[in-house]
Amino acid sequence: MLVCLLAGLFTGAVVTRLSEILPSSRPGKVLNSAPGRGGRVIRYVLVAAANVLLLCLMTEIPGQSEALSRPVRFVWMPVFVLLAVIDIEHRRVLPALLLPAALLAILESLTANQFLSALFGGIVGTLLSGFMYLGGQLYRRALQRWRDIQLREVPFGGGDVMLAGLCGLVVGWPLILPTLLLAVFCAGIAALLLLATGRVKFRSALPYAPFLLCGTVLVMRFQEVFAQLLHLPR
Repeated sequence: MLVCLLAGLFTGAVVTRLSEILPSSRPGKVLNSAPGRGGRVIRYVLVAAANVLLLCLMTEIPGQSEALSRPVRFVWMPVFVLLAVIDIEHRRVLPALLLPAALLAILESLTANQFLSALFGGIVGTLLSGFMYLGGQLYRRALQRWRDIQLREVPFGGGDVMLAGLCGLVVGWPLILPTLLLAVFCAGIAALLLLATGRVKFRSALPYAPFLLCGTVLVMRFQEVFAQLLHLPR
């Protein structure tokens, strides 16, 4: 627990800073400067808390496999938080983050003799999310044509498709299937709650990366449960 706390506090500071620098069009230029010192402190506390929570969640996994070794899980959690924070604040999923993350997932699968599972999971994740991307584009055009509603944001963007592919590389096949289902479920619950509280409107587009990553974390943490549901060999 102490290790998770210290690691979460440290990676929280790193993630907070990177989430300010990486979305910039020029290296070193901060786009997302918090309103005052107090805002920066609150932002860091939230990011650090998310890191501590996820690291603690990944500490003990019943029936863990080699593909989900503890050191790699500890790397994934800050990366996931960084991707989620950038998407929430900037509505962007950065390929500059996805490429090294994908290479790490492939290396992990090779060392655990799970390369084919990871590769097929990445392909399926990309293809299924690609259909979601097309559906989002059709929905956007339908609103523009039939109801004259202009959406300023894409409901499901190309970055989300690439992220779903990364999630498939991480969890492999067929665990990518419950991962995507959980993402859709979490997004639906969040949308209903935000609509009920008036935080968003019907035409609003939510950042989807946090929900994809939430589904991935749940499948990683409860891999044994989902493996039994899918009747996978232990």
